[in-house]
Amino acid sequence: MKFKSICELSRDIQLRLLPQLPRDISIVYGIPRSGMVPATIVATALGATLAVVGGPPPAFGSRMKLKVLPEGGKSLLIDDSIHTGKAMSAAISSLGPDSVIDYCCAVYAHSRSLASVDFFAEILDGPRMFQWNFTGISATKNYCWDLDGVICTNPTVYDDDGEEYLHHILNEVRPLYLPQVKIKAIVTNRIERWRHETETWLRRFGVQYEQLLMQPWSTAAERREKSLPAEFKARHLIELDASAFIESHDSQARRIAAISGRPVLSIESMQLFDGTEEAKCSCLPDGTLDVAYEDAKVTA
Repeated sequence: MKFKSICELSRDIQLRLLPQLPRDISIVYGIPRSGMVPATIVATALGATLAVVGGPPPAFGSRMKLKVLPEGGKSLLIDDSIHTGKAMSAAISSLGPDSVIDYCCAVYAHSRSLASVDFFAEILDGPRMFQWNFTGISATKNYCWDLDGVICTNPTVYDDDGEEYLHHILNEVRPLYLPQVKIKAIVTNRIERWRHETETWLRRFGVQYEQLLMQPWSTAAERREKSLPAEFKARHLIELDASAFIESHDSQARRIAAISGRPVLSIESMQLFDGTEEAKCSCLPDGTLDVAYEDAKVTA
């Protein structure tokens, strides 16, 4: 699976796409929603008016009043990616006969769709995930998600069995990356003791999921002593045959990927740890697998 962060998107636009674009573009149309991210970057860089397909009339900021470059009169339609080309065709049709699109482009193109665009920054075939829309894509339905640090903010109260922690996870943690579709499972290091409070919070913010899998230990102290969080998450990732995991921390993400052999996105650094590549990190100098990882994988 290939992953692109917002930082990489900006870099790919600046270094690979902008040098290709004609400078007679005076209006940039973005395809909602994901296409508006690159459209904003491109329109700002070109000094062009920004518009949204199917949205209100084109808009521009106050700095456009200072513009001295001549207007080229040409229009650009842009999306973050293109696969089959259907979204691009539908966007053109929705603009109506009075709107002429002179150029079409996508930051990331599929090799089957190159004929549908005039410009692109990179070819991305196969499975992919983007930072700016991973919460709402259809593939998310087959992902497992961590809870604290992903769906909600990390609790700032010490994890114990008291009323203060109960109140905090029920009322004080805030939404972070709420999945916008029903996901396969939430796999959390919280213990079963807090199932009711956790489910109540998830219902409050409309989070839908097939399963909520929690650590089986009776107390927080027991969990800290006996649990292996990465192994717990990797085991369920494998058993559920989920295609990816969304994890809060880099170290955990790397280990989950190494054990499961599946891609894991870390929210901490917005980095995707590929299962195949990460497994190499668990090898000893002679090429054999580290005993700790071997045991974990057998357990998983």
